[in-house]
Amino acid sequence: MGLGVVCLLWCRRSNKILLTRRPKHMRTFPRAWVLPGGGVDIDDVSLRHAAARELFEETGVRVHPEDGVPLGMWESVYPTTKSTRQRPITGHHLVIFFLFELQIANESVHSTSIQLDFQHVEVDAAIWLSVNDLPNVLAYVKYDI
Repeated sequence: MGLGVVCLLWCRRSNKILLTRRPKHMRTFPRAWVLPGGGVDIDDVSLRHAAARELFEETGVRVHPEDGVPLGMWESVYPTTKSTRQRPITGHHLVIFFLFELQIANESVHSTSIQLDFQHVEVDAAIWLSVNDLPNVLAYVKYDI
């Protein structure tokens, strides 16, 4: 089973979260807008450290690992249903979600003016999305919220 981490980076001042876009060459979910994250490495001290490392690798944003607040977890199994499981399970992952608050010392700086440094192999764009816009975005993909 694979173990992964995801970072919900939130800026309290602007009430926005950071989403990144996967490049078109990615094998799974190309061009999808996602929260930063990835696999846990064998040398990661903790899941929080793995989350902070992934955020930095993909965006250049540094956070303190100990500030990560666990939000929940998601288990993914493929194939997804018994009717498609005529072959053995080929994918099984557990993903832990962490909330990190973006700390900005300068009162005149907002999240959208933070310089991001993409790992272009995994990220080709980013956007700061207002938390207030989340219901509209989720409604667009037909979720009942």
